[in-house]
Amino acid sequence: MMGVLSGVIFTELQKRSINLAKSKTFRTVWYVTLCSLPLSMLPSYMFYVNDFETPSVWMAISFVISKNLFGIGIGIILLGSIYGVNGVLQRMLNYPFFEPLGRLTYGAYLIHPFVMRYMFVSTRGPVYYSDTLTLSLVFGATVISYLMSLFLCLLLELPRSALQNQVFGSLKGRND
Repeated sequence: MMGVLSGVIFTELQKRSINLAKSKTFRTVWYVTLCSLPLSMLPSYMFYVNDFETPSVWMAISFVISKNLFGIGIGIILLGSIYGVNGVLQRMLNYPFFEPLGRLTYGAYLIHPFVMRYMFVSTRGPVYYSDTLTLSLVFGATVISYLMSLFLCLLLELPRSALQNQVFGSLKGRND
């Protein structure tokens, strides 16, 4: 929801020709958010380490507030990255390596539930979870999802895009 809200805010700022990178206040808020966002996850650890009785009112309040603040922080970082508040970060995010990775990420997002279903349905015996098993499941699901996404991109998306450019590119040439 915060991503959609950030998109709406960005659209409105573009309509009004407002550049957030020029605002000293926004730059300060962006840097503070960038530094404090990873630290915002630490208070949740307190509830897991200490054996709080469940359901706990404090846990409920803390999680509601922290999730919303985390979403707002991500929205601020997104807007700052779009407007180029930090030139080094913007150059890193615009590195050509991320373009094909971005194309594959949406495909991996679509394929991921099927990969997860296959991984968990194919288990025939009891599973005893450990940190090693969790890491191997996460990395395995990620690699398989991206490989399947690459396969579908090469099989469907790129040929369709080339065909679309051929068909509509010739139509565009006639209208000029």
